[in-house]
Amino acid sequence: MSIQSFFPSKRDELSVLSPIISVRNLWKSFPGVVALKNVSLDIFPGEIHAILGENGAGKSTLLKILYGIYVPDKGELFFEGKKVVLTSPQDAVKNGLVLVSQVPQLVDSLTIAENLSLSLRQFSYVSSVKKVSKFLLEKGREYGVRIDPDIEAWKLSYTQKQLVEILRALLLNARVIAFDEATTLLPHAEKERLYEFMKLFKSKGGTILLVTHKIP
Repeated sequence: MSIQSFFPSKRDELSVLSPIISVRNLWKSFPGVVALKNVSLDIFPGEIHAILGENGAGKSTLLKILYGIYVPDKGELFFEGKKVVLTSPQDAVKNGLVLVSQVPQLVDSLTIAENLSLSLRQFSYVSSVKKVSKFLLEKGREYGVRIDPDIEAWKLSYTQKQLVEILRALLLNARVIAFDEATTLLPHAEKERLYEFMKLFKSKGGTILLVTHKIP
């Protein structure tokens, strides 16, 4: 497993000050296997990073620790220099990290605005469907992610559902958006569209963490 930075550029003043996420001496074992062995890394703001590795290398385990799904056996996590203990996705979201998974988490019978309003409640945020709809239209224009907030989720393609997951991350005020093999099932043209979003999010000071088994 390794970490690389995509679209490299000279770091601005923000990113040279301190990492947005630091991992120190992280260990995680499961019955019969050591998934992570003494892993340390720094992730800086305003950059696009990739965690690379074959299946079973520990990439997703690391991401699940950063997202509060797993608790490490040993080691420390720091968000913006502050030591944190993450025991749930809610903890991760409060610290600015939101996960976009390979499998979109949407209720087919609900509209997109209803889905995202429901998602907000899971993270202790409250916003009306009307306000969510307005946000989706505004952010959709800003990032080139156009989704009708009143359409029911079952009518969307897989690619469109992935875009909704990205909008959900923006709605949750993500400073770091983590993608877990999110491009694997996308057609080539849609992958390019996703990479354009990543570069735009980066240009606005956001950080991308891309977990993948190959460089796009």
